[in-house]
Amino acid sequence: MGLLPSGAAGAIDRYLDAADAAVPDLVVGLHVVGSLALGDYAPDRSDIDVVVIVDNVPDAAQRSRLAEIHRVVATRVDGPYLTASQLASNPDTVGPVPYHVAGRFDVGHCHEVSPITWAILADGAITVRGDVPDVTRDDDAIRAFSAANLADYWAGWANTIDALIAQTDDGETIDAHLVEWGVLGAARVQCAATTGRVVSKCGAGEYARVTFADEWHDVVDLALAARAGTLDTGHVADLRRACAFVQLLVQAG
Repeated sequence: MGLLPSGAAGAIDRYLDAADAAVPDLVVGLHVVGSLALGDYAPDRSDIDVVVIVDNVPDAAQRSRLAEIHRVVATRVDGPYLTASQLASNPDTVGPVPYHVAGRFDVGHCHEVSPITWAILADGAITVRGDVPDVTRDDDAIRAFSAANLADYWAGWANTIDALIAQTDDGETIDAHLVEWGVLGAARVQCAATTGRVVSKCGAGEYARVTFADEWHDVVDLALAARAGTLDTGHVADLRRACAFVQLLVQAG
């Protein structure tokens, strides 16, 4: 675990200890993905994204114990539970799986079972338990998945936020992390959709500065400052700019 920050390493250790006690021999592998694997982890805000490999598809009793572990011990440890055969499959064919994301443990479609996660597993996941994952990176699938995400989630995000602030004064204060979420989140998806590259949010900001016109640098820099923790508040005018930039990214994707 030397590659992981001490706080994240400790959280994963506690999770594995609890899982081994509650569901012995179930968790046979754990691979760290997300911001930790991409070198962009923010200890105060980032989740600990993982792919957990299980010996068998967890039954109802095992799922109940896993849900309790996430509720009490591993609130920030997020990701799907997959068997080795599911990990070896095309992510589009995996189907419903147990997963914990954003404080919710459920069984169903998990957004993290995707060509993006498979690419991180192939290129740079941090293996804490089990064998190094043997998965195939599919650049065409990365592009298609990301293009669909742009057209669906990010187009909807920009339109919804735009409508919500339509009657709000430009000078009113907002949480700068809203700008970060939109600008850097959509930029990393647009980068994957057009290049097949999977980058971190900070990497997405660098990509956006190089790829798009100088007129957008102000809102990209604001988003990067929020990501770095040096800016907590912005204004509604900044959020309008963020929506406009996300709409540009959707069109460019």
